Amino acid sequence: SVDSNSWNWDRDTNQRKMIQAAAISGAKYIEIFSNSPMWWMCDNHSPAGSITGRDNLQLWNQQNHAYYLASVIKYYKNQWNISFDSVDPFNEPSSMWWKYYDHKQEGCHIDRENQSKIIR
Repeated sequence: SVDSNSWNWDRDTNQRKMIQAAAISGAKYIEIFSNSPMWWMCDNHSPAGSITGRDNLQLWNQQNHAYYLASVIKYYKNQWNISFDSVDPFNEPSSMWWKYYDHKQEGCHIDRENQSKIIR
């Protein structure tokens, strides 16, 4: 669900603690990035890619992906006073190797046209 009330903000406490430690120790640049849209936003419900290596983000979830990232950024600022210097909404989106049966890493091909629609 896109509703942030359904999210478990304690799920990645170790990751959050690392970001907090980096900020406290004076990190000059903190970036938030997404390896893949959330599993429920993907056509095949796999954040590791599509069957063909083509777009896996459901067209009706393009804006939800942007909303999700913006919500996380806002929550981190409001709850833990962590600001991000940049946002990378995609991880190697032009790569065609994101096939869920080949990789054990999250990733998602997103055509340039769809990338543009998401970041508007």
